[in-house]
Amino acid sequence: LPEPLTSETLKLAQDYLRDARANTSRFSDSTAEVHAFVSAKGGCGATFLATNLAYLLAKSGRRVLLVDLNLYFGDAATYLSDRKAPASVVDVARQARRLDSALLDASVLKVRENLDLLVAPDLPYQLEEVTADNVGAILGLARAEYDFILVDLGRTMDPATVKALDLAERVVLVVQQTLPALKDARRLVTVFEGLGYGKDKLRLVINSFSKAALIRAEDVEKSVGLKVARQVPASEEAVLNAINRGEPLPRITPRDPVARVLQQWAQDLSPASVRPGKSWFATLTGGM
Repeated sequence: LPEPLTSETLKLAQDYLRDARANTSRFSDSTAEVHAFVSAKGGCGATFLATNLAYLLAKSGRRVLLVDLNLYFGDAATYLSDRKAPASVVDVARQARRLDSALLDASVLKVRENLDLLVAPDLPYQLEEVTADNVGAILGLARAEYDFILVDLGRTMDPATVKALDLAERVVLVVQQTLPALKDARRLVTVFEGLGYGKDKLRLVINSFSKAALIRAEDVEKSVGLKVARQVPASEEAVLNAINRGEPLPRITPRDPVARVLQQWAQDLSPASVRPGKSWFATLTGGM
């Protein structure tokens, strides 16, 4: 507070604290699940999967935050919106000491109802502000605000990335049926094992899966050392159309095979509550 202290500045401080406390307590009973997405190789599609899954979870009524921690080449925003974000993860990290729910809420891009996005910076400047402690503070606060936090990570194992991986309940490793992708996936799994992550924390996903590929699903499992948790089929034309339009695939073509797999994935993470159907008598009488 500025000196000399006046009744007006004191009142402003009280109002700020009251609002901040109200915002922080809005979802105090919520403890978000954190899912970190990592591509074994550039172009494997981790960003596409993370953004589209975030959209479906939000559509189901869950409050979702997508954090783009690919600080050098993050482009998650282009998969969901053409609007400019009010701030980036670097901007929020620089203000970590005064971070509260009001600041976080003012910094995210409101993609659509229940879906917020904390974008990567446009240019890789001042990245030193994105420390492990600051990432921990951002994700720690977000846990109380959201039901799901999806983190899109780059392939650089810096302290900030490792902090996000540490905090994640699930690490989703995305591969394709190519030898370079499998070699890098094996390297990443070795790193994850060195960080003390058990196999129950890791999820191996094959993107653009094709039964006709030379490398089969069982070959992927043998090479990487993990069981395949999910296969996302190849549907190049539909996927490219969605990416180029900046829209989630399930919104454009919900019956596409990729959209169906993503819908099942979202359903597995957040089962929808099924209301019992009306009886024939209730239907006739208009009863609930």
